[in-house]
Amino acid sequence: MAKIAQYDNAHPACLSLGTTVIIQPVTGSYLVYLADIPLTSRWILWSIGLYLLAGSR
Repeated sequence: MAKIAQYDNAHPACLSLGTTVIIQPVTGSYLVYLADIPLTSRWILWSIGLYLLAGSR
């Protein structure tokens, strides 16, 4: 019972952010794969860099 109460205080924004951090790169990578875009494309590298920069803050 104590473990359930521990998760009741989780803020919904934290849960949403946590899933976004995992799902966004996975689905983005899959779309790049489907479109057959090289990972060395300038805009892909910029996107990855900005994603990492935003995540480090």
